[in-house]
Amino acid sequence: MKLKKFDLANTINLRTDIPLLRINVIHGTFGFNKSAVELLKLQSGDKLNILQDQEKRKDWYIKKTNSKDGFPIRLYNKSAASNHPSFIIDSIYMTKLILNSLNLTLIKNQSILK
Repeated sequence: MKLKKFDLANTINLRTDIPLLRINVIHGTFGFNKSAVELLKLQSGDKLNILQDQEKRKDWYIKKTNSKDGFPIRLYNKSAASNHPSFIIDSIYMTKLILNSLNLTLIKNQSILK
């Protein structure tokens, strides 16, 4: 048996180290970590478009927009323990559409490959 050890020294912190967008299919929300907030320069009240590549349907993108039709970003949580706010957008329809495009199924609150 050959084991590989994973610990804090050889893994990244997904909460802060790389820009990350979390999709919660149960609640229909998209949450942005600190790095994503900084990269996109997100602020409460900004709006986003969610874009799908029509040739590569599993490829999705987000883009800030000034359009009144963009998904509004709202403050979700500002922890006293941290200096950065958390932002989310709400769209049950979009979370399910993305899940389906990736051929994922929700079973007992967990996504699995079909």
